[in-house]
Amino acid sequence: MKKIKLIILTLLITLTAHSNNDPRMFKNPSWVKKTTFSDNSDKEVGGFRYLLCDSQDNIAEETYYRHYAIKILNTEGIQEMSDITIVHDPSYERLKLHSVVIIREGEEINKITDSKIQTLQRETDSERSLYDGSLSTIINLHDVRVDDIIEYSYSIVGNNPVNKGHYSNTFYIDYTFPVEKVNYRVITDKKRKLIFKTYLNCPKPNIKKTIYGTEYSFTKIKAEQITYDNNVPYWFEGQKKVLFTTFSNWEEVVKWAIPLFEYDKNKKLDFPSIPENKTIEEKIVYLVQFIQDEIRYLGFEGGINGFKPHSPQKVYNQRYGDCKDKSLLLVALLRQIDIEAYPLLLHSDNKHITANKPPSNIVFNHCVVNFKLNDKDYFIDPTISNQGGDLNNISFPDYCYGLLVKKGEKDLIKIPSPLKPTVDIQEKIYIDSIGGKSRLEIVSKYTGSKADYMRSYFDNYALADIEKEYLDYYSNLYSTIEKLQKIEFIDTTRTSVNEFIVKEKYNIPDFWLTVDNDSLNIYCETYPLVLESLIDYPKSSKRTMPYYISSPYIYSQTSTLFLPEIWNAENSYTEIKNNIFTYKNTVKSLFKTIEVKHEYEVLQEYIEKEEVNNFLKKNSEINTNFNYQLTYNPHENEFKISWLTILLSLISIVFSVIFLLKIHKKFNPKPIENASNSKIGGWMILPIIGISITPIILIIDFIEQGFFNANTWNSLLEFKSKNTFSLITLVASEIIYNCCFFCFSILVIIHLYTKRSSVPVLICLLYTLSLLVPILDSYLASILIDDQTFELFSKETIIKLISMLIWIPYFFLSENSQNTFTKIYKTANG
Repeated sequence: MKKIKLIILTLLITLTAHSNNDPRMFKNPSWVKKTTFSDNSDKEVGGFRYLLCDSQDNIAEETYYRHYAIKILNTEGIQEMSDITIVHDPSYERLKLHSVVIIREGEEINKITDSKIQTLQRETDSERSLYDGSLSTIINLHDVRVDDIIEYSYSIVGNNPVNKGHYSNTFYIDYTFPVEKVNYRVITDKKRKLIFKTYLNCPKPNIKKTIYGTEYSFTKIKAEQITYDNNVPYWFEGQKKVLFTTFSNWEEVVKWAIPLFEYDKNKKLDFPSIPENKTIEEKIVYLVQFIQDEIRYLGFEGGINGFKPHSPQKVYNQRYGDCKDKSLLLVALLRQIDIEAYPLLLHSDNKHITANKPPSNIVFNHCVVNFKLNDKDYFIDPTISNQGGDLNNISFPDYCYGLLVKKGEKDLIKIPSPLKPTVDIQEKIYIDSIGGKSRLEIVSKYTGSKADYMRSYFDNYALADIEKEYLDYYSNLYSTIEKLQKIEFIDTTRTSVNEFIVKEKYNIPDFWLTVDNDSLNIYCETYPLVLESLIDYPKSSKRTMPYYISSPYIYSQTSTLFLPEIWNAENSYTEIKNNIFTYKNTVKSLFKTIEVKHEYEVLQEYIEKEEVNNFLKKNSEINTNFNYQLTYNPHENEFKISWLTILLSLISIVFSVIFLLKIHKKFNPKPIENASNSKIGGWMILPIIGISITPIILIIDFIEQGFFNANTWNSLLEFKSKNTFSLITLVASEIIYNCCFFCFSILVIIHLYTKRSSVPVLICLLYTLSLLVPILDSYLASILIDDQTFELFSKETIIKLISMLIWIPYFFLSENSQNTFTKIYKTANG
């Protein structure tokens, strides 16, 4: 008996499975109008051609009829069209097949009997972590031949219960493939008022009363085949279409949506407590980043779940959810800390054209959060992970328009445009010798959405893989480049200004290259590889559609070459500007440094077809400014002595010696009484060694700075700036100061070894000058040449400051110093 029950149960399960995978055939609904088609086309292009696209919807009966006829033109058409796929959601829809035939030489062949029919669950959005539970009924047609006409029809019965009887649909009049005849027909009853909107001069439907209700219909012979241009904005639609909806206004859509986002507000969420030491702004950021990063993006959107989110507590417990789930969870948590927050429905791609759509619940494909703090609106997308920034710096995409799920809302709201993200790349190339190797140091700073992207990039890939990718990228310019140290990334401002910094260091053994067929000249170059990839826009001829540029951003790259000798490079400035972008290229050369700067800013996201040719022409002009080369010829770059420097140095030394001789003789502070006249020793040996080699260091530095090279002055004279004269004055002052300081250091050394009582004061002056004058000089130079890299507390400055703070008190106050430096001019000289 048990065995018989098991057999019967097995048969029932088998029959049920067969019933689901092999739909029965049904007659056409009584309200459907038969639509005929003919094969009259004189164009035989492509692998197939639609002879008929027929769509008929009956809103009252919740039945949606489709009828297609396709002619096979060649073997490619056989390959592409021999499988019929029909998708439906089994949770509320039922598929009814009406006919599947092949018309061959005027005769109909019923293909339902010899075709393989199977129903599969194929999740087309699984790569986006979205699962809607829909089924695909696939009919594999046997024996399909060239010139056959495949004709099939079916109905989908059922409306998603979440729609509450509302209806919205779009019918296209133009297609991206050849269609001989287009027919659509919508029937509504007295209970539902149907409104429609046409686009791109699409003809309006014919409206008439029938026994089934009010009918909206349209038929077009030879639909226009639309071929999209390359690089169109993703929101652009170039096909004529008509949108139908039973929603009269956006207020009705709001009223429809509010019940979907309701939850038990009286039940507090079981959520870990937020640290009490945080400000309200910090608490909000804490919640935002928790939901973005800790709640996995995953959606099961079959049936009602395609519109209605799960309860916040469930989403938190399971630690995953789709955009609706994550948004409602964030709304609930914000409300728990007394922040007014609401879900915001929008379309992630349609941007500004959302405002041109008729009111409907199918206009949206995404949900985010809007909240108020101190009377200011904030927008958060909980589905974006690895975001950074405080409330004023969290990046939000330019979605343009959205519908607030809030009682009393009657229209779409305009979403403010986001702050432009920035990319700032600082390249420093240290060239050890002409013809030798170089060291490349790069610091890249990203802000806004660019920082978010880089944060995700470093989070998703192994550092070794990133380093390999970076190295391969730079090898396009420097073929022998090699890694000097591991890539370092800094993300310490994630909860504040949202800056992501990447630091890199490389060696380039063959930085200098030989000019073809010229053994005498060598050259090196720098090139903005990143910017080149950003503005590599595709060519376009005979444009008929808008052209996508990019989301607006600001890019800056400064490449500074530190050369081993003075280089007379020409300074230049180039600006290319229009209403689409601005580009600036600046080259500044001074002494042993050449700075090449590229600045690029995208001003608008797309342009109209009429602007494309001019844009591409202007864009190509930018590329001519990218490559910057230095060519070296030993005869042209040979050292030439600067007689001006020699003259300035001699005059400075003469006047310094005269002045310092007076100090040497007349400056005799009174030593302490009963001084023991000790020998030089103890801790003072350390600073005396440093002071003793100071003149040698000054001479070496003076020569390395290139002051005696005539090219230094030529470089100054060619430096085109309103500050040129001031800069020349500053350099001349440096020469005079260095000569004077050189003489002064010798005086200090003489007084040290003769143990003069003036030593503490002179030491104080020496240390003070060596600290303050370089700082002042660097500061003035940074202003005159517009250098943003000035650092007040550099490593060298800190060392000098520490030395000054140690040794000045020592020479003034220590007993050893007071008993050592006791002599005055007469006693020191016998």
